[in-house]
Amino acid sequence: MGSVEPLEDPEAALERVRLSFHARLGGERARLASLAEALKSAGRNQALILQDIATFAHRLRGAAATFDVPELSADAKALELAATMTADGLANDREPSFWPTLETLSNRLTVLSGGMPATGTGANNAAGVDPALSGLLDVVLAHRYLTDP
Repeated sequence: MGSVEPLEDPEAALERVRLSFHARLGGERARLASLAEALKSAGRNQALILQDIATFAHRLRGAAATFDVPELSADAKALELAATMTADGLANDREPSFWPTLETLSNRLTVLSGGMPATGTGANNAAGVDPALSGLLDVVLAHRYLTDP
C-alpha cells in the first residue's frame, strides 16, 4: 500500500495564502497605474475605464477584507465609490476626490508591498507642499500606513 501524506495544517495553509496575497500587491498597484493612464488618455470614452477601475477596486476590497487588511479594504471602497460616481455622471474625473482617492489606494498598495509612496504627487502638490518637504511628508505618511491600527 502507498503512504498517505498528512494534510497541511489549516493555519499554515491560510498563512501561505495570506503571504501570496501580500506578494501580489505590487502587481495590483501596477494594474491600478495602468488603469489610471488609460483613463487619462481615454478622452470621451472614460465611462468604460471608470467601470474597470470600480471593478478592480471592488475585487481588491473583497480580497483585502478576506485577508484582514481593513485599511486597504477601506481605501479600495473609497475608490470604488468615487469611480462609480464619476462614471455615473455624479462627478467628473477632475473632481477633487477622484484622483486623490486613486492616489491614496496606489500609495497604500505601494507601502503594503514594501515600497515607499509616491513623492511630490497628487495631494501633496494640491496642498501646496514645498517639494523639499514632500519626501519627508511621504515618509511620515508611510509610517502612518504601516502603524495605523
